[in-house]
Amino acid sequence: MSGIENKLKMAYAAANTFPLKFFLHPELIRSMNIEKKIQPIHLQLNPTNLCSFNCPFCSCSERIKHLSLRIERIKNLLEQASNFGCKAATITGGGEPLLYNHYNEMIDLLADQGIQIGLVTNGVYLDRSSDKAWDKMIWGRISASDILPQQLEHIGSNMKDWLLLIDDVSGHDVDWAFSYVLGEKPNYELIKSLIEFANEHEFTHVRILNDIFQAEQLTNQMLSVEYYLKAQDVDCNKVNFQDRSIFTHGMNPCYISLLKPVIGADGGVYPCCGTQYALEKPSRDYEPRMKMGEIESFSSLYEQQKFFNGSICVKCYYENYNLVSKVMFEGIPHGEFL
Repeated sequence: MSGIENKLKMAYAAANTFPLKFFLHPELIRSMNIEKKIQPIHLQLNPTNLCSFNCPFCSCSERIKHLSLRIERIKNLLEQASNFGCKAATITGGGEPLLYNHYNEMIDLLADQGIQIGLVTNGVYLDRSSDKAWDKMIWGRISASDILPQQLEHIGSNMKDWLLLIDDVSGHDVDWAFSYVLGEKPNYELIKSLIEFANEHEFTHVRILNDIFQAEQLTNQMLSVEYYLKAQDVDCNKVNFQDRSIFTHGMNPCYISLLKPVIGADGGVYPCCGTQYALEKPSRDYEPRMKMGEIESFSSLYEQQKFFNGSICVKCYYENYNLVSKVMFEGIPHGEFL
């Protein structure tokens, strides 16, 4: 694989990557450079905190687990976001999105606003989505980990049934992917089998990333997985090894806080998907000190361009997004000399 192809594979990630996708949105560049305003291009929506798994590495493990958004609040949010230029939304957690009682109605609301849809799911409840909802989906990313077989067994399922569910929906015109969280004891055979499944079913990619709370300690495990896959002659052209041990301190203003805000199941608006672990002492929940407002005040955040003050963040993975945004807003000396 060439260096360029490898870089383009990173298009399926945002953390620790250069935001090439900026250049596909001339209206966003103009808005930032001329009008000095950021649009909520990409909304990250957590409709519910309900989940069937209890993963020890979950960044939201200390959340209030029974919370779900009322569908009326989601409708209100989407109308506001659309008015300010929202183009896409990732339905994620929090909890498991397909456990949300109004899931299919929520997909209809997003599509009605012309918002493109992506889904992050543990794959257990894929049959709860209607065919109509799949037809409106752009991509789906299915979460896995070293302990996936044990988690499935705990809820009365198994790997065979899990993969059959995925096989059933993989025929829909959706860009599918796996995201695999690596722990202290990598499940090499499981990783290999999921990569082979992804290759067979023409998934866009497989992301392998380390447990974010032990990222610095798991570098060797990541290397050992790469070595194992190479020794087993596994086709890894679609595999993205994402090392989360590299981060920076946050900045003020935090431009990404308005570019791709997170909406929690509590109805709060947060600056990014890393608020649970951004501070020196991780909260494993959406940190109250980082709440920018409520759904009902979404419009005012954009009318007044109320950026989050990211200087309190000790762990930030979006430095490149913020630096490019800063240049768009403030310019750069000798800009003509490319």
